[in-house]
Amino acid sequence: MINTALAMSFVLALACRSGAVSLMVVDAGSTGTRIYEVQSEFLGTVGGFKSIATLSKTDTSLADSDDKALALLLDDVAARHPRIKNSDIKIIGTGGFRRLDGAQARRCLTLCLEKRDAIRRALASPYPRAELFIVSGEAEGRLSWLSLQVLTGKDTHAIIDIGGSTIELAYKDGPLLVSKMAALGTTALASQVAACAAPADYKNCTQGIESMIAGDSQSREFFAAAPSATEVYGVGGAFASLAKLLKGSDPLQEATIVEQLARENCPKNVAELVADGTPAKHAPQLCAQLSLELMLITKFKITAIKNVSIELGAAFASTAELASP
Repeated sequence: MINTALAMSFVLALACRSGAVSLMVVDAGSTGTRIYEVQSEFLGTVGGFKSIATLSKTDTSLADSDDKALALLLDDVAARHPRIKNSDIKIIGTGGFRRLDGAQARRCLTLCLEKRDAIRRALASPYPRAELFIVSGEAEGRLSWLSLQVLTGKDTHAIIDIGGSTIELAYKDGPLLVSKMAALGTTALASQVAACAAPADYKNCTQGIESMIAGDSQSREFFAAAPSATEVYGVGGAFASLAKLLKGSDPLQEATIVEQLARENCPKNVAELVADGTPAKHAPQLCAQLSLELMLITKFKITAIKNVSIELGAAFASTAELASP
């Protein structure tokens, strides 16, 4: 938990000079890598945010790639956008890095630290202004919460973010920003809950997830949380893909629509899901994703989906916050 006064101070991270400020953010997730350019004005508040643009999007997990993969990816982006060579670059490694030390690793430990240092060495010469941080699941939640604060200018919301390795919940409790995580990401569920493997039955998949939650104290604590937020947003890639499946309908007022999607898609095999338009990499996880989303929507009364994750929060976060557990 952190004081929200500190969260508000994150926005000073870009305040190195007056006028427009441009910063690159790399979201190095467990299922893909996204590179963003964030522009802001130094106004001393989150109102300084101007724009965000996606410069690159791949399904490459940097944690599972060659140590020089990120430098090569940045070279490709720089060939199209030469200005990034002179930009500060914040690289945020998440669950894919942490799990190098095992599926249940909560922090960046021995193998994760070795990978982090190897990538830092590969970046040192071509991109000396690049900084790589490996953040905890709790920090991921705080960054996603801050992203919504940047976009809305409000601090009365809660967020739920589903990643490949973990899920995060962040919300304000009085003056504190609470962040909780559980090792219930879509990749983790698909590999550990046999009942969610395609083809599947969503009820059996749900029961398998519930059994996994019952056996893990951190997951039980996550689902016991009771945020008193005026809005609860589903954020991140998994919820964004759900929004595409919904094709403009508003299921978050009616969980039955998401349940129908689970009923329709869980029984399909991987080939059928791919033929229907699900990316091949994500098809094996779709039943786990939909079943988990239905549980989260029902439990936390999610009111809307926002197509944002940690990128804006990372841009406005202080180095100290990114380096903290």
